[in-house]
Amino acid sequence: LNCDKVKTFDYKWLRLVSKGSNTGIHVDNVYMSRGTKNLLTCWIPLMDIKMELGTVFILDGSYYKPSFKIFQQTYGSIDAEAINLNGTGHFT
Repeated sequence: LNCDKVKTFDYKWLRLVSKGSNTGIHVDNVYMSRGTKNLLTCWIPLMDIKMELGTVFILDGSYYKPSFKIFQQTYGSIDAEAINLNGTGHFT
């Protein structure tokens, strides 16, 4: 991360969804960046997750697509807290 000190937030997000639902397409920095690009997040499941229950999807190579650049310059650059975002904040 190229920083002097690593720290954690003083609170954690516990994201729960009911069977058959999802959290929506999103990028964590929209919710957690607080004005910095030096952010590292991870997903830690609390149990074994079978494909039927839903898992994290990673679109290999999507970072290099022109459409991803547009996504990052628009939705991906939002700071939900700074703009007082109402709603889920999921990309739709």
